Amino acid sequence: MVSFELSDPRHNLHSVTFIYTWDLGNGEVRKGSAPFLKYYYTLPGNYTFKLSIGTNNPQHSRMTGLYSVDLTVLDAVRSIELRGPLIYNVDESSSLSFLVGGSPPVWMCWRVLSDCQTPSPASCNLVRLYGNIFNLNYTFTSVGTYCLDLSVRNNISNLQTSYDIYVQSSPVSLLFILPCAAVIVATLIFISVSVCRPRQQSLMSKALVADRNYLSFTDIELRVKDATIPL
Repeated sequence: MVSFELSDPRHNLHSVTFIYTWDLGNGEVRKGSAPFLKYYYTLPGNYTFKLSIGTNNPQHSRMTGLYSVDLTVLDAVRSIELRGPLIYNVDESSSLSFLVGGSPPVWMCWRVLSDCQTPSPASCNLVRLYGNIFNLNYTFTSVGTYCLDLSVRNNISNLQTSYDIYVQSSPVSLLFILPCAAVIVATLIFISVSVCRPRQQSLMSKALVADRNYLSFTDIELRVKDATIPL
């Protein structure tokens, strides 16, 4: 809303009709006799707003003029989007990224609440953003449910939101399990080979001795049978 105020305490200009030409700075021009204008900009940005005042009465031509003002049109904060998962591992540095839908610069106040319990007094971490991306590195120290509260505001609006985040135990990495399993299997194989080899050698030695004894008895028996007994 933009308006032009004419100072006429003696009401000498009550009979004068002024023509207002409004240049909105985006290529659009409005013209009329009303000393105010209501307009909605569709895009944020910086605009130079100009107002030209004229009159149809030549006697008051000296009262005409051109006025201008620089306008900054901001986009209201519409959304705060968490880009990433809602499940993280305990005792690990977690990276959380947020997209703020609104015109910077903005102030962001964030806090992480364990078990979603609000501390007393309530406090938060305040940061100023000159863009739309906010990256947060945080380490969760215990397993459970957390609430991440966010509050964002710029010069024309503010928005609050909260995310429920679950923190789980860190899974054991397969890169650690597989080498350990390989070492354990190799150790068991080595122990089994070391234990079984002497037993096998002992059994083979006993079998060889028994076989030799058998051959010796047989050979003696055959010699006795083949011996010639003189008459």
